[in-house]
Amino acid sequence: MKVKIISFIIIAAAVFSAFFYMRSDIASTGEVRQWVDSGALIIDVRTPEEFASAQFDGAINIPLSELDKNLHLFGDKEMKIIVYCRTGNRSGQAKKLLNNNGFKNVINGGGLSDMR
Repeated sequence: MKVKIISFIIIAAAVFSAFFYMRSDIASTGEVRQWVDSGALIIDVRTPEEFASAQFDGAINIPLSELDKNLHLFGDKEMKIIVYCRTGNRSGQAKKLLNNNGFKNVINGGGLSDMR
C-alpha cells in the first residue's frame, strides 16, 4: 500500500513539474504584443476543434502533432514566430521543437487567454 502511495506521489510530482516547466517560458504580454505588432507569424498548436471554437486573430492552426511535418511551410528560420495553445504547455513543446529545428526567433505566447 505504501509503495503505491509513494509511486503515485512521485508520478504526480513529475507531471506537475513538467507542466510548470513548460509554462515557465511563456513570454510577457508586452513582448507578445510587440511581436504581434511587428508582424510575427502566429501559430495555434491546438486541435482543429479547439481552433474552430475560438482563436487569436490572424493565427494559423497547425496542431502540435502535425508541426514537425509542416516545418517547410515556415520558410525563413529568422522570422518571428509566436506559438500558443490552451494553457502554454503544448506551445512550450512547439517552441522547443521549432528551436531544435533551427528557428531562432520563437516565443511561447502561452494560452489563448494569455494572448488576448
